[in-house]
Amino acid sequence: MVTVHFIGAGASSTAGPPTIREFRSVADAVEAKFASSWPASGRVLFRQALDRWTQVLHWADVEEFYVLADLLDKLERPIPLQLPPGDVLYMIGRTLEHATDPARLGGHTEFLRNHVLRNGPEQNIVITPNWDTVLERAGLVISGVGFDYGASNAKTLHRAPTKEVDTRVTYLKLHGSYDWLSCVRCETHWLADTSFVLTLLEGSGQIECPACYHDHVRPVVVPPVSEKFPGTPYSSMVLAQVWRRAVEALRACAEIRILGYSLPKTDVQLRLLLVKTLSENPNTPRIVVVSRPKPESEERDFKRHWLASMGPELGPRLEFRFKTFADWASEAHQGP
Repeated sequence: MVTVHFIGAGASSTAGPPTIREFRSVADAVEAKFASSWPASGRVLFRQALDRWTQVLHWADVEEFYVLADLLDKLERPIPLQLPPGDVLYMIGRTLEHATDPARLGGHTEFLRNHVLRNGPEQNIVITPNWDTVLERAGLVISGVGFDYGASNAKTLHRAPTKEVDTRVTYLKLHGSYDWLSCVRCETHWLADTSFVLTLLEGSGQIECPACYHDHVRPVVVPPVSEKFPGTPYSSMVLAQVWRRAVEALRACAEIRILGYSLPKTDVQLRLLLVKTLSENPNTPRIVVVSRPKPESEERDFKRHWLASMGPELGPRLEFRFKTFADWASEAHQGP
């Protein structure tokens, strides 16, 4: 039976990438430390995004900021924010790239070994709303391991030759990834080098698709909004395939382990995804929520939030484990 491992920002943060609440302070630190090495266009994009965030939407976290920039751009109205979402995406990508610490990837490597590969990658599917590449970097040190992102037409673009792969872990990134590109015209999914995507955003933001030779290649990083679902502008692109695979896995799994995910209010569609698919699952899957240790009052509020969010049918089935991601990853867990 299949086990789904759902990885949130709290798990990725153990390797450096900030959580949504920490993102602005980490972005400030990244700019102060690394901006001198960026091209002038990149420094301008990054600073513009931070300035608008501070001046206009100081109350927003990074997901809310990206959601609003994307929405206001689509409205095409003269609103004070007036910030292209590509600027916000560049700020996000630069921050994730520089914040990830190669020396802190051990927990994710152990997670892959103990929770996914030990029990068979065909029976263990990883799903995440995160944009970072922490798990991919952690997998580089494991011989023969690669990733299946759920897209049938994925190809590499401006990426260094990869190692020989004989085992692929299914890794479904629901909001895209800052090293993904997609051609709007021919729907080819390009797995690119992160530095290439950032360079693309620093320039015109457009390149010719090597598959169809048209200038329609765009980054695949979306804010947590409804465009990820079929029947919307993204339905003919890579994320529609990713979400279909995730729905299938959640409807069929025997257990789901939710790691370092707080179920933020901004991601209404993801909450609906979890509640709907797990309710429809005939296996009555076990639901384990793993989060860092907390003070008693915070732990109580965390449980209350999850119980209310999952509803009367799923709420009573929640099992909570309060431990660090590294401690969880170091334990060898058998499948259901």
